[in-house]
Amino acid sequence: RAKNVSSSGSALLLSCFTILQGTLSQALVNPMSDTFLARNSLRGLLRQPPPLPFDAYRAAQAISTRLEEAEICLDRNRKQRVSVSAEELLETFLPLKQAILERYREAAREGRRCIVGIAGPPAAGKSSFAQLLKIICETSIPCKSADLSLKTAVLGMDGYHMSNDQVASRFRPSMKGLPSTFLARDLKRDLNELRNFNEVLCPEYDRALHEPVQDAISVTKEYPIVIAEGNYLLLDEDEWSGLKDVFDLKVFLHCSADTSCSRVTRRKSQNGVSMAEIEDAIPFVRQMAGIAEGTAANADARITFAEGGTPAKPSYLLKNVEVKQGEREPYLLAVGLNPAFQKTLVFDDIKFGDVNRAQKVYRSVGGKGQHVAIAANRIDVGSICVAHFLGEEQEQGKFIHNHLGGRGIDQLVQWVPSSTRTCTTLLDLKTGKMTELIEPSDQISHDDVKAMMEKIVPAAVGCRGVALCGTFPPGVTEEVYATLARSLPSTCKLVLDGWKGVNATLETRRVDVLKINSDELLWLMGGKDLDAAAKDCLDRYLSPHAALAITSGSSSALLYRKEAAGGADQQSSAVVVTEFKIPKLNAVNPIGAGDTCTAGLLHGIVQGYPVEEAFAYALACASASCLLVEGANFDIGETLRLYESISY
Repeated sequence: RAKNVSSSGSALLLSCFTILQGTLSQALVNPMSDTFLARNSLRGLLRQPPPLPFDAYRAAQAISTRLEEAEICLDRNRKQRVSVSAEELLETFLPLKQAILERYREAAREGRRCIVGIAGPPAAGKSSFAQLLKIICETSIPCKSADLSLKTAVLGMDGYHMSNDQVASRFRPSMKGLPSTFLARDLKRDLNELRNFNEVLCPEYDRALHEPVQDAISVTKEYPIVIAEGNYLLLDEDEWSGLKDVFDLKVFLHCSADTSCSRVTRRKSQNGVSMAEIEDAIPFVRQMAGIAEGTAANADARITFAEGGTPAKPSYLLKNVEVKQGEREPYLLAVGLNPAFQKTLVFDDIKFGDVNRAQKVYRSVGGKGQHVAIAANRIDVGSICVAHFLGEEQEQGKFIHNHLGGRGIDQLVQWVPSSTRTCTTLLDLKTGKMTELIEPSDQISHDDVKAMMEKIVPAAVGCRGVALCGTFPPGVTEEVYATLARSLPSTCKLVLDGWKGVNATLETRRVDVLKINSDELLWLMGGKDLDAAAKDCLDRYLSPHAALAITSGSSSALLYRKEAAGGADQQSSAVVVTEFKIPKLNAVNPIGAGDTCTAGLLHGIVQGYPVEEAFAYALACASASCLLVEGANFDIGETLRLYESISY
């Protein structure tokens, strides 16, 4: 079948869009790949879902204002005023705080402290970073997963230096700072005592005296978190062996040897050390930096900060991050039983009835459930699994499997002998119109349907959220979705994105959000008035706590839900209608925008956001996806800008 999507009511936000030559070239570049998000973001440390980006950015702006010119203690004699930008909080400190809080909760269940290790070469900025992280941990942040504030102690490895007399009796003075000049056993003993929630008196290094001061830091039981910082915390040899195992979270700050030497020279000069002594020490500083860098592989996260900072105001924006990710189970499931191989052809000017040569061809994945998975994975990499039938004997099915697998998306696949359909999208740059050609799906056997259900039901039961998406291929009946809906525990959120063959699923009254467009709802309810059809759908099919999310035309969307009307019996309820105004965009390709909206909704309600906030963010994601050629792909930063411009 072929349809002109630009005049169809089933396309999200479409009639206000035009395809522009200038925007197309920009859209061909994916600004941030899923692989980059997984490996080059501190979100990879998280075991629970991160807050949605709009929530995190809003909190970062608020906390940045509160932390303007915060004062941190670098040691016994030095204090420094610092400021942290909203971007630095968003990129670096909020994800780290969530990661620390996750590990704190695990430690608390075991009756012990949470111990965090910050390692890196000399003068990498460990002390100031640890002190800032302490402030962030002790600050209540108005953001999901980071709102808890906990007393945090900071312990410097430099306090475990040998005394100057001990160093002089065994080494050249300029060798001070090498691993052999520390009391590593004492450090390991104290960290283990701290881990076991004992009260411990710890030493602190005095840079005015150039000596450790014993019992200078008192870590009492009011401190459930301890952040230790030092060059060799991740060293695993000789007396340092096993020290890294004390830490619940290990972070390494990268710094080149040249930068380390330069900063040490400046520091020693400011502390009154002679130039001759500095020149004697620098070769050993370079050796220390090399030893520290050799331990980076033991860290859970390795961070390189962006250039541009100063000694008074270092940069905490991320230049590069490498995260050692553990096995993280997806907590969302998209069921899309009718996938497609998506081919998009771009033409300067299509002339029907004539030979048309495409300027560009793009191959990707189509299908509602598959687009939901791609979009959900953009919001939180590794969060979702998709269930689908794929043809095992032709390239389309293999392409879909490899493409999604390359994005880090888990899949429940029932391989079938039939073919996977192809969807072809024609983009006409001259007219701004788009035409979609969709092949019919092949028949699925009863045995394959049964085998798929045996995979889906156990997987869905263990998820926090499920999206049932789109139509069924021949051989699959609507009872498949209805059976799945009935099997879900009450704690699992269910979003239904479909309108054909969904009555049995709706009759389970298990759907938390029905995502649909206005024409589809009118068809489903057999009415001509949208308001009446929405209220009828709420009464007939949805539970008192469910919502109806409707995309309606080019610049607006509607959300219907019930709200208790009060009264003595508390049985009556009123229907609350929220209208969303969406900004006009110069779109490149709106295919997959509705599915992207479903992904945003699913993430939002699973994380407990008010459904209005979740829908506004979902619409922002959907709008952003229209700016790139590949369906359901979008720039995270663009969603923040669009979210701020959506009114409701």
